[in-house]
Amino acid sequence: MARGTGPTGALSHAGKIASRPRKSIGFRPLRARRHPMARTFHATLSPGLEPLLLAELRGLGARKATAEHGLVRFRATWQTIAPIVHRTRLATRVRMDVGEVRATDPRTLATRVARLPFAEWLDDRHLLRVRATCSSSRLWHSGLVADTVAGAVREACGAARATVDTPDEQTIELLVRLHDDTAALRLDLGGRLDRRGWRVDTGRAPLRENLAAALLAAAGWTPDLPLLDPMCGSGTLLIEAARQGAGLPPRLPRTLPLDTLLPLLRDPEHPAPPEPSSGTSAGTHALPDAPLVLGSDREARALDAARANARAAGVLDRVQLQLADATAVVSPPDTPPGLVLLNPPWGERLRSEPSLAAFCNTFAERFPGWTLAVLTPRDMAVPDALAARPVRARLRAGDIPLVLRAG
Repeated sequence: MARGTGPTGALSHAGKIASRPRKSIGFRPLRARRHPMARTFHATLSPGLEPLLLAELRGLGARKATAEHGLVRFRATWQTIAPIVHRTRLATRVRMDVGEVRATDPRTLATRVARLPFAEWLDDRHLLRVRATCSSSRLWHSGLVADTVAGAVREACGAARATVDTPDEQTIELLVRLHDDTAALRLDLGGRLDRRGWRVDTGRAPLRENLAAALLAAAGWTPDLPLLDPMCGSGTLLIEAARQGAGLPPRLPRTLPLDTLLPLLRDPEHPAPPEPSSGTSAGTHALPDAPLVLGSDREARALDAARANARAAGVLDRVQLQLADATAVVSPPDTPPGLVLLNPPWGERLRSEPSLAAFCNTFAERFPGWTLAVLTPRDMAVPDALAARPVRARLRAGDIPLVLRAG
């Protein structure tokens, strides 16, 4: 019998074939996705501060983050977006991309919006508010677009309620931006994140809380450095620094729209939404040693507002306040150099106010080794001692362009 032709040889040959590693034919084994179900999100803030927000979001776990005018676009999963939204100090809002549809008439818009996967996130427990803007499109009436989208979402989610006129605090907002006949739909996950929940007394011309956090970051402040605000007003800068130094979250506990969406409600590892709290106490957890946070103002009314806000924020025992003019404040004894950060009054009050010029001109003498940072309107003349310091940030507060100089 020829070799390999008998039964034994055939079996042996078959065994050799079976023992060889099999080659793949036109496909590869499926691999587990490293980042399952990642979606695109947008975090917004005042234009000019995008690099600061970009760095913060990357530190919180955002992937593929890129900065654009007034926002940062990034990728995240449902497991990673929750800590990002709850922990960001700089973002004003965080929205999720739902999808884009092209439409030139209401019927087409409704049909295509209804095909989007709203039922994955919403059910009859949610109240959705639809807000629309229109530009360069044949559908030009924002009210009609909002009504049409609201009806389509009701159809897509079954019993889910959608409206165009419900107050923000009771709803999840769906933003529709219609441009060039293409509607981009974005779901708001946090509401107004710049509103921390502790401001009980606004004082005069208060600084938005997330802008205060951005100024601290732009000026290079870290919780191990002393901080002094000699024109503290209602205390926004001081409270932002004190809560950050204490390891407290940016906002007082409250349920965000994100916490009520179905993917997180169904996730056993996602914690239950926090209960609203007055925030008058930092809680029973051990907190880091308090950084030195000092504030002064020449108006007793401003200091009363700062104390009330610090008490509501749970950091009254971490902020030192004194009634004094800025020109009378000196470096605290036995204190290492830190940061002096001023947000002085703007406009005619500042032009006629000698305190800023006097403070800047004598700063080096009274605060040896300290860094000075001052926020002023961009087109305003400032003392020479301040103008020589490098620009750390350019931003806007409403319609007013501002510049932060520090050094």
